[in-house]
Amino acid sequence: EKDGRENEEGGLGIEDNRGGGGGGGGIGEYSCVLGHDVDGVIENKTPLNLHLTQSSSNHGKMTQLPAVLLAPFSFTTFRGTSGTVIAGNQLSYTFGYTPEEVWCETIQPPLQLTGEFKYVAGANTCDSDFQPCAASNDNLTLTYSSCSGLVGTSSPTFVIELQQPPPPPVPTPPPTPLSYAQDVPVSQSINCGIGGTQTTFLASTYPLSAAVGQSFTVQIGGDNNNPASADGSAIKNQQWLFQLPFGTNVVSGPVVHNVGNQGQILSGGGTLDPVTVSVDDNVVTMTAAGKCSDGSVFVPPGFNITLSGSTAGEYNITMNGDPAYSTKAGIITISCKTKTPVNSVTSTECF
Repeated sequence: EKDGRENEEGGLGIEDNRGGGGGGGGIGEYSCVLGHDVDGVIENKTPLNLHLTQSSSNHGKMTQLPAVLLAPFSFTTFRGTSGTVIAGNQLSYTFGYTPEEVWCETIQPPLQLTGEFKYVAGANTCDSDFQPCAASNDNLTLTYSSCSGLVGTSSPTFVIELQQPPPPPVPTPPPTPLSYAQDVPVSQSINCGIGGTQTTFLASTYPLSAAVGQSFTVQIGGDNNNPASADGSAIKNQQWLFQLPFGTNVVSGPVVHNVGNQGQILSGGGTLDPVTVSVDDNVVTMTAAGKCSDGSVFVPPGFNITLSGSTAGEYNITMNGDPAYSTKAGIITISCKTKTPVNSVTSTECF
C-alpha cells in the first residue's frame, strides 16, 4: 500500500535521478510512472439510512472502503491507488447505496444509487445517478464535485440528496379595497402681493387609507360649488401648484381630468384651454394657458395622478408653498404663496 505522501516522495526521487528535465510534460510522464491515488468522500444529506449494496474495483487497489451503513446526514470516505505504468496505471471504483426506508410510493423496494470514480493514465471521470419519484415529484440524486487531479491524489466528493419540489407559491392576496372620500371641499388662503390675499377653493377625491406600496389615485380640481372669477382685469396663463409628500412614488400621470364644471367658463367670456399638467421634483403643476375675460366666472380645471407610499404614514398633498398659484393680468405677472395654516388637499394613511 502507498499513500499520496509516498507517491510525492517517489516523484521527487525520480525527478532528481532524471535531472529534472521536461517541464510540465515531464510531470505528466512521472505521474504515469508513479500512478495515482484517490481520497474520496461520500455524503448522505438525506434523512434515510443508506446501505452499501455494491463495492467493486476493476483496476487498482482499494485501501479503504466506505461505510457499510451510512446514517442520515453523515459521511464516509474511501481510498485507493492505481498501479504504475508497468501495472496498468488505472484505478476504478464503483459503489452503490440503497435506502433502507421507502422514500417513494412508486419505488418499492428502494433502488440502488450508483456512483463511480475512474482514473486511466492521467484522466479522471466520475459518474452520478438520479431517481425521480412520480408519486411525489421528489428526486433522490447522487452528484459529484472535484473529480480532478492529474498528479498525486484526486479528492472527489459524492453527495446523496433527497430533493423535494419547492412549496407552491403563497397566493398574493388581492389588494385591499380602497374607501374613497369623494369631492371633499378644501380652501387655501394665499398671499398674492399686489393682488392681495385671496382664497383658492378646491375639491378632491382620495382614498382614506392604502397599504404601503399599493397604488391609489387622487383627483384634484376646482370646487364646483365655489367658482373663481377674474375681477378687475382679464387673466391668462394661470398655474396651480401642488406639493406631493416625501416618500411618494408617482405610479402614473398626472393627466387632465375634469369633474362637473371643472375647466369651464360659467359666465363672461374667454377660455381656460389649453390645459396641461406635469410633475417635477414632487411638485404637480396644472396650467390653464387660455385667457379669461374680465368679470368672467369659471371653475379651475382638475387632474388625476396615481401614487403609492413607500413607508407607513400619512400622505397629505398640499398647495405648494411658493408659488402656490400664479397668473398674468395684462402685462403684470402675479405670484402667490400659501398662508398659514397650510391645509391638506388630500390625506391618505398608508399602513
